Formats: sequence, structure tokens, C-alpha cells
Amino acid sequence: MNTSRTRPICLFRSLKFLIHRNESSPLPPNLPRWMRAHSTLARLVSTSLALSLALSCLPLSSTTTGTDTPGGEIIEVPLEGEEFEYSLPDEISMESAAETEIQALRDMTAAISAQVGTDLEPVLDLHLANRQEIFQQILDEAATSQLPVRKVGLAKPAPSGNYQTALIATIFTVFLTIGMMPAHAQGSGTILDETKTVGDSSAQIKLTFSTSGSRITAEGTVTMTTSKDGATLTEKARIKATAEACPDANGNAPVELDMQWDMTGSNAGKTGGTQIYANGKVTSNVDDNAEISGTDFDLTSGYAEQKMGSQGGQVVGKFAEVRFQGHVSSQEFNNRSKLTMGRTGGQADASTVINAAKSLKFGFLVGAMILSVAKDKWSNGFCLELIVEGVQDNNLVDLDSTTTFIAKVRHKFEGTEMNLPVTASLSGEESVDPTAKTNAPVNYTYVAGDKPDATATVALETRSKRGVAQKSISFTTGKLNWRPVTDVIPWQGQVCNLNWPFTITRPKTTMYPIAETYVFTPDDIKDLQGTVSLTQDIGQGCEVKGTGTYVITLYESEETQADIRIIVELTMYCPEFSANTGTTDLHILLEPFLDPSCRE
Repeated sequence: MNTSRTRPICLFRSLKFLIHRNESSPLPPNLPRWMRAHSTLARLVSTSLALSLALSCLPLSSTTTGTDTPGGEIIEVPLEGEEFEYSLPDEISMESAAETEIQALRDMTAAISAQVGTDLEPVLDLHLANRQEIFQQILDEAATSQLPVRKVGLAKPAPSGNYQTALIATIFTVFLTIGMMPAHAQGSGTILDETKTVGDSSAQIKLTFSTSGSRITAEGTVTMTTSKDGATLTEKARIKATAEACPDANGNAPVELDMQWDMTGSNAGKTGGTQIYANGKVTSNVDDNAEISGTDFDLTSGYAEQKMGSQGGQVVGKFAEVRFQGHVSSQEFNNRSKLTMGRTGGQADASTVINAAKSLKFGFLVGAMILSVAKDKWSNGFCLELIVEGVQDNNLVDLDSTTTFIAKVRHKFEGTEMNLPVTASLSGEESVDPTAKTNAPVNYTYVAGDKPDATATVALETRSKRGVAQKSISFTTGKLNWRPVTDVIPWQGQVCNLNWPFTITRPKTTMYPIAETYVFTPDDIKDLQGTVSLTQDIGQGCEVKGTGTYVITLYESEETQADIRIIVELTMYCPEFSANTGTTDLHILLEPFLDPSCRE
């Protein structure tokens, strides 16, 4: 088998599945109802399943020989700074992440048993069984939690496995909460902080996040200890990632990773342990269509074994560290690129180097997964917004009318307008221009159709290496009618045309026991102004009459409104009293609406 081709294909397909999961990965039929009800969560769950696929491509198991059977051979431990070729095994399988991780734990436990001279398999079996129950408890709590970010703090049980999904996959999944952080969320907080106990096992789980601008940092730790017949196994996982959710001007969006997984076992006064870690940076390259065209990896990984004697003397077992620097394009992945040998220690041999190289999988998978979540954010308006001037989100327009407006692009975190391309499309009648990709700011013209009560929608989108933003503007055709705004004063009346005569009244209320009637007569020459007469019934046989002028001003900066300013000279008439005079200066606000009775 040609491993230089098949191995890269497996990992690339997994990474591609992670990046494009929203387009191609169906939800499993056995998802709980609460998961299906949350569309964002559904996308996150499908990412976890993609991670399971990728983990199955990269089995983590200790190797006791100097040969990586499906790939190249390492005859001797390279010297620090030397380059060497290495390719991971090329199995392609849909086995669950749980099965892969359980095998890894068995291999790590076997290595510890060899160090302490004790078979720890029985305590491992108990550890796995109790861990399944502990994580199921927390998953059940998450199902009823009111905190949506907590719901994705734990992975779902693997579809084909009997155990809870891999502990490492569970920790990785906390970073899917990055995808649920809104743009306005700044500061820090704790998503989950739980301690669970089942039998002789105890687990502590803590997930935290912090945000600063468009940078989101998430950190998760899990520590679980199980004891049986004097033997103890402790499993720890820690991961911290900082993701830049908005690409920079060159289309780069980096993720910084720092993660470690270790297992320690003890019996009869002897202690041994194994550790795997990976850290570094994974940077996506975003193209002009806001898609990931490639990814730059700069990762360091290591593998170590230690043992401690019954008298407490520390003995270094094995340690090796390697570094991978490479580029993954969206079309090709070549994992036979040279690795650089880093530090070694103790009794490091070829198998130690192989295990250190295998640890790179954590960086590949976590980096790709977090970049996938970051892509969801910059593709859905997290970084950019479209600002439209001259119209509202919903507009009432006359038949066959022409409406102009301007579309601008602003970066939410940088706070600046950006000269990025905008495209427009129209559903409904009649037309919008331009529709081609045009750099902002863009002047648009919408022409309405000739059918009343028809609705059209202009969909605007900006898409570039800085991200994606969308905005929809709707237009409803018909003769524009007006009515008084009644949020404070209960005005009544209908204005079919601002240049036609109209009447507005104010009925008596317990708070204001005066009835008012305003009759407006437009000027024959000038629009939106004229004369007004006022009549007030103030009770006790008294009334107020007056005449004056009015001017209407249209406002469209926020909500479309018409402001009527009225200036009237008043005279009050009461029995047995002489007439009193005065002046009133008031405003009545009108809002637009459609009413068939006003169409003619």
C-alpha cells in the first residue's frame, strides 16, 4: 500500500469534513429532541461527529518497536534539529472516537504497568465504566440547562460505541462554545464547574472562557481518579485555545493551542505515568470568497514516560519532542513533510519519537475544528455589518416609485468603514440596480412595481477575506397613508395624503378630560403646509376655538415619520366670562401604513 498517498487522503478528508460539516454532514437519527431543536447546537454536534471520524483516522497507541508499520521506518533516534520523514498510519475507519480513545488508554495503562511492575487493567475497566456514568450525568444536566453554551460542553456518546465519547474529544468540544459567543460578549466567565462521584471514581470538570475584541479564549480541564484494591489511575486533560474569530487584512486567522493529556498509575508504592502534549499555532488562509483556502501549521508535540520507585526516587523514563511546520491546501494534504527533531531525554528510543510524532494529531484536529468554528463566525456577521442609509428594514412605497439608498460595510471590532465588495439581488418586483459586485459604499436604486400590496426584498451581501455580512430590505407597494402615533396621546384619524385635507381628533380620557378636533387645510401652492382650525370642549359649557398654520416635516433617519408642527391663536369662551386668548405650539407625529380605504 502506498502510504504516502492514502494517509494524507484520510486526514485531509477528515479536515475537509470538519470545515464543511454544515454543508454535508447529516444529523444522526438518534439525537435527543433538545439537540435537534437548536440549530446552532445541531451544527456543533455534527462537528463532534466529524472529530470522531478524524480521530479514527489517527489511532493513538504506544509503539514498542522502532518501526511505524504502515509508514516509514525510523532506525535511530534523530539528533536535535535534524529532519526526518514520518507518516502516520493510513487506516480509514468510521469507528467511534470512544473506541479509539479507550484503546489509547489501555496502551497508556500497559506502559504504566510495565513501569510499576503491576497489571492495572482491572482498575482501568472500572475507570472507564465509572467515567461513562459520570459524563452521562453531566450530559443529562446539560440537556435541561438554561445555558446554551453549556449544552455543547460535553460530546454526545459515540453512535457505535458503548462508552461516552472520548475524554479528549469532550475537552475539545468545549471550544465549540466559541461558536456561540455573540459579538457583544466581552470579559470572562465560567461555563461549567462540576465535581461528580460514582463509586470509587471522582471527576472534576471546569470550562472557562474570556473575550477581548474578536479574540476568544477557552480553557477546559478534566481530572478523574479511580481506585481499586489499592491501585489508582488518574487521568488528566487540559486544553487552552485562543482563536481570532475575524481574519486580518491579509485573510489570516490564527489559533493558538496548548494541550496535554496524561495518565498516572500507582500500586504498592510505585508510580508511573505517560504524557502526550501538543502546542503551537494553526493559521487559516481566507480567500476573497471568505472560504479557507489553506492552513499553516506550526506545532510541537511530545511524548513522555516516567516511573518512581517505592522509596520515592524520581527516575526519568523516556521523552521526545518533534515539530511540524507545513501548509495544508484545500486541495491537497501531504503529511510526509519533514518533521524536525526537538529535545529528547532519558532512555528515548525510536518508539518514543514515533509516539511524539503521533501526538501531532491533537494539533491537527483541534486546530482544524476551532478554525471551522471560527469560520462559522466570520461567515455569519460576527466581524462585519452592512449599514444602509436612506431606507428602513421594512418600507412602504408608492406604486411605480423610485427609492434610492446607500449600503456601507463596517468592521464591528475595528469600527471603520471598509471598501469591500457588496452584491444585491431582488426577489419580487420590479428592479434594483446595481446587482453586480461593487465596492462599498454603493448607491442603490429600487424601482417598485405597479401592483398594490406587493412585497419585494433586496438581499445585500458582502463577502471577502475579512468575512461575510448580509442584510435584507423589504418594500411593500401601495399608496402611502398616515395615522397619528398613539403611544402617549390617544390621537385618532387617518391621513390618506399629506397634501389633502384631513382631520385629527383627541377624545376625552380620565387623565385628560378635554375633547379636541383639528381640521387641516393644505396650501394650494406649497406642499406639506397650510392652515389649521382647532376646537376644544373643555366642559362646564366652555369651549376653545382657534386658527393658525401647520408645517409637516418628514423624517427617515431612523423610523419613517411625519411631524406636524401646529401654531394656533386660541380664544376661550365661557358663559358669564369674557373671552381669553392665548397661543399654542404643539407637535403631532404621524406614522405610515397601508389601508385599502385610502387607495383612491
